[in-house]
Amino acid sequence: MGSERYALILDDEHNSLGAVALRLLRLGIDTSYAKDRDEAFLWAQQEAERIRAILFPPSVDVGEVMTLATQISARSQAEPPNPIVIGQRPAEPQIDGLRKGGVLWALWEPYDESSLRWVVNEAMAPSDAGSTRQEPRVPTTFLGKTWYRTHRKDVVVSSLSIRGAYLETPNPFWEGIELTVEIPLPDGPLVTKATVRYQTEGRTSGMGVAFAPLDLEKEMRLQSYVEAHAGIFTL
Repeated sequence: MGSERYALILDDEHNSLGAVALRLLRLGIDTSYAKDRDEAFLWAQQEAERIRAILFPPSVDVGEVMTLATQISARSQAEPPNPIVIGQRPAEPQIDGLRKGGVLWALWEPYDESSLRWVVNEAMAPSDAGSTRQEPRVPTTFLGKTWYRTHRKDVVVSSLSIRGAYLETPNPFWEGIELTVEIPLPDGPLVTKATVRYQTEGRTSGMGVAFAPLDLEKEMRLQSYVEAHAGIFTL
């Protein structure tokens, strides 16, 4: 599934995101590059079913980005790809305009490879990933554990929300099964049941899981952690 997801870059006349395209390819993320909206439209016609995120610098008009996303959605008969604005942080009035235009994800300079990889993979994740796409999500590097019957897997918890997580592992459990997850939060381990909602393959193989309803103590601890780290990559 991972190889079926593309990131489409809609760049400006200054090629502001040219280096980002190369960085994404080195990170194992399939990326198409368009230097203007006409070229982006051609990519949208060819790869509509696989484009799951549109990356653009703040200098590109957000209306053009959302129009492109709508075109991709209409052609693929799927949800529109998520837009991600990348570059130097603009003034607050422009940020407000991006937010009102429908942009949720942002990555401001300076940022490292892990931040770029995380935000693009998050934006491209399936929308049914435990119905958590509207929940605040944060990147983590927790070394967690999962159990299914007598099978145990060590995982890297690379994304976390109060409703679910993304667990990186070379051989993920299959979709639909219920497993036990242990996540080592700073104030103590969180142990809960969870259901595998989707799998990905490739350099970041793993599985998206949705947590079973948490008791109040666990939910408050998890919510406290997520809220303390949220907002870095969202508008």
